[in-house]
Amino acid sequence: MLSRIYLGHTWLIALLLTIPFIIFLPLEFNRYRLEIQPTGNKLPDKYKLYYHDLNGDGELEKIHSFPSQYDLFSFQVFEIEGGLYDQWNYPGKYHMYSKNLFFSDIDNNGTTEILGFTLREDSVYLNYYEPFGPNPRTPVSFFIDRIPTKSFKEFDFHISIGDFADFDLDSYEEFVFVIHSGYSLEPRKIYSYNFQTNKLISSPRAGMSLSKLHIEDIDNDGKPEVFGMQKSEFNIPPDYEIPYTDHHIWFMVYDDDLNYLFPPVQYPETFAYNFVESTSADLIPGSKNKKEENYLITLFSPYRKSAGKPILRKFSPTGEILVSDTLDYIYSNFFNKLIKLGENRIAILGHNGKIFELDENLKVRKTLNISSSPLEHYLHLEDLNNDGTHEILIKDLNHNRLLAISNNLRHISEADIDLSDRKIGQPIQKGEQTVIIVDEEEMLISYRINPNAYFRIPSYLGIYLVLYLLVFGLRKIQEARLREQYELDAQIRSLEINAFRNQLDPHFTFNVFNIVASLIKKGDQQQAMDAFMKFSKLIRKNLETFDEITRSLGEELETARNFLDINKLRYPDRFDYSIETGENIPQTVSVPKMIILTHIENAVKHGLRSKSRGGHISIKIQADSVYLNLSVEDNGSGRQGNNTLPGESTGMGLRILDKTIDHLNRSIREKITQSITDLKDDSGEAAGTRVDIRIPLGLNE
Repeated sequence: MLSRIYLGHTWLIALLLTIPFIIFLPLEFNRYRLEIQPTGNKLPDKYKLYYHDLNGDGELEKIHSFPSQYDLFSFQVFEIEGGLYDQWNYPGKYHMYSKNLFFSDIDNNGTTEILGFTLREDSVYLNYYEPFGPNPRTPVSFFIDRIPTKSFKEFDFHISIGDFADFDLDSYEEFVFVIHSGYSLEPRKIYSYNFQTNKLISSPRAGMSLSKLHIEDIDNDGKPEVFGMQKSEFNIPPDYEIPYTDHHIWFMVYDDDLNYLFPPVQYPETFAYNFVESTSADLIPGSKNKKEENYLITLFSPYRKSAGKPILRKFSPTGEILVSDTLDYIYSNFFNKLIKLGENRIAILGHNGKIFELDENLKVRKTLNISSSPLEHYLHLEDLNNDGTHEILIKDLNHNRLLAISNNLRHISEADIDLSDRKIGQPIQKGEQTVIIVDEEEMLISYRINPNAYFRIPSYLGIYLVLYLLVFGLRKIQEARLREQYELDAQIRSLEINAFRNQLDPHFTFNVFNIVASLIKKGDQQQAMDAFMKFSKLIRKNLETFDEITRSLGEELETARNFLDINKLRYPDRFDYSIETGENIPQTVSVPKMIILTHIENAVKHGLRSKSRGGHISIKIQADSVYLNLSVEDNGSGRQGNNTLPGESTGMGLRILDKTIDHLNRSIREKITQSITDLKDDSGEAAGTRVDIRIPLGLNE
């Protein structure tokens, strides 16, 4: 039973010690390792970087876009190793809010067209070149819309998002994009351009538009619908006549003709974002492998807490609200995000630093903590390790780190990067690699299996085993020391009992009683009473301190006086004694018990035994800053000359004292020492014994 308890305690102690070792172990055992690797490639200011296979040979080309001389919108094409093919200039002017390039093989001839928007006078044009096509130097341009200017003559529009989809199922893709005005009333539309028919269509006139595009077949009619993130900005004055003002979020979904799939759904009037995702599998429009039902999930999140709580909703393809919940587990903030992890897998990234995966009823079924403090971030979904699923890539602005979270929300990896006051671009796919631009420097994001992950469990077990053996060994050492201490204490107790018996031996006791009786017979009752009281004090003091190994100097001296006075009554002429104590020596200082008594007892019993008169015992006590210095000296026959009869002395008192000193010395820095000197007279004969003892002043501290 005791063995089982002991092993259990060892197991528990080792486990408790293992936990902090695991927490603070410098090695990372995450399933995946995220690293940011500088390439040394720097982009000039206002340049954007792209990678694309333009000629269909399986090799990537590198593309730079930039404003060139005379504010032309230009791009250059390079071989992947850096050799320049050529530079192309779009007709028209560069505009900083329409600086993106778009890539597609719009004529299905195996080579890619590069599309970009430019300004000509007050109009925006869509242009493209086919750098590896039959007419690589011939630009193609299409008028899109007129663009108004603000009062300070700047063109007030953004074209930052665009995508390609086959709306009419003719195997050729149309280009879908959004033009969004800032403080101007129009345009605020979604456009679709058909390159085969040269036909441009646009969405109905409205004050609300999209800030992010999703193109998916929601209603299973074989043709894609358009939807996406929205934000209410309050840029349109309330007296302007325009449907669906930007003072509200209006949830809008567009069909393949860019008409409303169902009437827009109004949200409360406030500054807010409305994030939208679908439960579909992102299948190619027209695919036969389609779900019976798809749903749209929206997260309405005001900018501030005071504007109300976030609202989570589930819509049918016809616009019916199937589920609507006001959320308490996140608070309103524009850093909240809705994330699509896969088919029927929707999650919320909250500003509170948590990811909540939702079930089909929009209830939280899984929570992942990624930050202990509010999270300010930019979020992207990228297939970082080319496993066919998107990882969540988060630029954590508060903690200067990049986070990658596996699609199953089980593994979090991070890499430190200084994000303060630095421009961090959108991730760019470079074949199977992901690139980000940090202050115009190209950096590779590496996300791969961490080789240390395979050693996590063995390492933890190894740490635990080492600590278990260490604790087990220490406890064995402690057990051995305790056993040794117990045995030493038992020996001391046994010797003390024997010494006590020795002090109460019949010869000594009867002599004391005879002395007392003789004094009473002589009528000297006071002296008889004094003798008896000294004897009783001697016995009582030893009884009171029986289980102690130290006592005060005053108690030790009192015991010594009582012992000497009793023996002087037995041998009135054999010896006298003196005790000299230095100034300012406290009587409360601790000394080993019997340290003086043992030596004066030896002096009386052995050193002065041969003397019938003239013997003397001297006790001197001095002190310095560290030690109490004691000496006990007699003028007897010395150790060599004493005539103790065989069997009369067992040396028990000295053995007890030696054991006591050994025991005390184990726990103090300055040690107790004692030395015995045999004194000689001028002729070299034995003239007594002196014992010198040094005791640290702070013995019991």
